[in-house]
Amino acid sequence: MLNTKNSSPSNWVRQAAGNTNRIEACFSGRAYAPHRHDTYTLALTTQGIQSFNYRCQLRHSLPGQLVVLHPDEIHDGLAGNELPFSYRAIDIEPSLIQEILGGYRLPFLTETVTSDKRLTQVALQLLGDFENPLSEFEIQEAIYDFANLLQQMTDNKIR
Repeated sequence: MLNTKNSSPSNWVRQAAGNTNRIEACFSGRAYAPHRHDTYTLALTTQGIQSFNYRCQLRHSLPGQLVVLHPDEIHDGLAGNELPFSYRAIDIEPSLIQEILGGYRLPFLTETVTSDKRLTQVALQLLGDFENPLSEFEIQEAIYDFANLLQQMTDNKIR
């Protein structure tokens, strides 16, 4: 939920080309009130300090780091300092993850901010080129990789 009380010219959101729900956004100050998603959300920080309250703790994501938000987890969004932050994000339906994993329960990473190169590579497949639509195959391949990495990282307790 976007905080409309803080709408300055430096705050903006744009949709990526194509039919997937990919956004790029830039905010300063408090950007989002507490809310939740029905989806997994991958958010790649591209500038500034992206901060948010999640699971009773203030988290910070720096440029190049990836935020993995799990379905139904309450969080907000704010700049980590006086400078704006920006990010690119995509929502992924949990049913797709569960289908890929053969019905196993949804994986959960305890560390929501990560610099894991494998997860970041998947995020770049989905979020790297905003000017061109992703093909259905590109989306399916990246989501398949994401689901399997999540399960592997959860099973192995890798951070």
